[in-house]
Amino acid sequence: MELPRIYYSPRGYWKGLTAVKKLASAAKVPEDVAKDWLKKQATWQIYLPAPRHIPRPKFDVGVPNEVHEADLLFLPHGRVGRRTYKYAITIVDVASRYKEAEPLASKEATEVAAALSRIYKRGPLKWPKLMQVDPGREFMGAVNQLLAKHKTEVRRGRVDVHRDQGIVERWNRTLAERLFGHQYAQEMRLPVGEGSTEWVKRLPAVVRALNG
Repeated sequence: MELPRIYYSPRGYWKGLTAVKKLASAAKVPEDVAKDWLKKQATWQIYLPAPRHIPRPKFDVGVPNEVHEADLLFLPHGRVGRRTYKYAITIVDVASRYKEAEPLASKEATEVAAALSRIYKRGPLKWPKLMQVDPGREFMGAVNQLLAKHKTEVRRGRVDVHRDQGIVERWNRTLAERLFGHQYAQEMRLPVGEGSTEWVKRLPAVVRALNG
């Protein structure tokens, strides 16, 4: 796929909404294709204008672990040992706003399910009564089976309707800002062409700090 090669090249890394036209033109793809791909890139999200308000769920939730929102955050490749991490599964408890995240090497449903198991095993989050997710395939298959095992109902958001996932998408942006502010500083000290894998190592500490 040409989009990653072009966007992450020295002439890429366009910021803000103008990136859509520039990437579409450079890659010779429709603007909606470029925009859909950019929306999944953490390094693009952190330079978007701040939202005027954080969307609220359509349902009233006052008890922790009643409803969780989950999403996938696309991240620059970070190699740790023999594994290359490309994503993070992110979760927010709607009532308490307690947040979690776990790195992923792929977005296969089996790996997402394993990451969810690790998150809920370590606590303090407990398996919710309802989990709101996007309609992506990463939240089907093994994830469906795992949630059914724990008696968690699944509600799938609508494609491109961001208010369905507004709380966790805001968490994604905040998390990306914290991770990459530090990572950019690290990369300035590295030889040209070398990237930092700091985000993978720093993820647990950043999550703890943002929950504090």
